[in-house]
Amino acid sequence: MPFSYVMGTAITWVLIGAAATGENWRTAFWLPGLALLAVLAFWRRAGIDAPKSRSEGIRLSTMIAEARGIAFVMLAAALSGYVFNGTIIWLPSYILDTGLIADGLVGAVAALTQVIALAGLFLARYFVTRSNQVFGTAVQLFAAAAAAFLLLSMSTGLIAIVVVAFALLALNGAFGLTVSSMPLLLAPAGRASSTTGAVNMMSTFFGGMAGFSIGGLVELSGWSAVFGLWGALLLLASLLIWRNRHEEERREAGV
Repeated sequence: MPFSYVMGTAITWVLIGAAATGENWRTAFWLPGLALLAVLAFWRRAGIDAPKSRSEGIRLSTMIAEARGIAFVMLAAALSGYVFNGTIIWLPSYILDTGLIADGLVGAVAALTQVIALAGLFLARYFVTRSNQVFGTAVQLFAAAAAAFLLLSMSTGLIAIVVVAFALLALNGAFGLTVSSMPLLLAPAGRASSTTGAVNMMSTFFGGMAGFSIGGLVELSGWSAVFGLWGALLLLASLLIWRNRHEEERREAGV
């Protein structure tokens, strides 16, 4: 799943960036709508959902019990989702503000940083394979991304672009583990879909909050404040997962 997030973002920045800078800029609004209609048609015809007869329905008590068991992951997803989606929405504006890239190339450069960030997913997979620790790997990658964003608040020029790429690399790896691997590890039997949905809901909701709040922060205090905030939030997410690191072994042991 995380691989599709990153590839979708890269493709979006290239296509929508090219459409928005041309004379037919309204195409930038038509393309996402048409894409969603195509996905809707595919989803309905594919019959992916289980038959209604197999569904036990939504029970509030079950939802509350599940939320308690994964509360720390939901909070970590909210914090990292704010940063992850914030980078998707606002990093092209930051690249434009640096003045290092021509206006017409900003979308392509932003997409390139996402392609570089794809390595973070493979890096996360490599570390998990070696250590057999999803939580421990996420802690390290979140901490690395936090350090990069804090460094970015003091960096300028081409060095800043390089630091951005590294920050996205580490962030993508950790975020992918948080919204996909952790819910699968912690979900009760038969509840993987709802557990993953709850975690992704938190990341998406708070990511939406980043859409308007980051813009206000840039206006008030500049990009350094934004990068400092992102670094602090990722450090907090790292600490949350580290504090509950033994939960992974406990769930795998079936305790």
